[in-house]
Amino acid sequence: MERWTTTLMNQNPLSRLEADLSGQGLDAMLITDPKHIYYLTGFASNPHERFSVWFLHVAKNPY
Repeated sequence: MERWTTTLMNQNPLSRLEADLSGQGLDAMLITDPKHIYYLTGFASNPHERFSVWFLHVAKNPY
């Protein structure tokens, strides 16, 4: 895993996550916590009893 550098800290959180996933050889990630979804995407929701999930696929063309 890369060390935090000024360059990495200046990237947005989503770009950093994609770089970390690629660096570890991972293709995708499921994010289920609404706070984490908001942090990465800016999408705020209050799901109450509903299940929220965001699927992040790092490849440029996943199909």
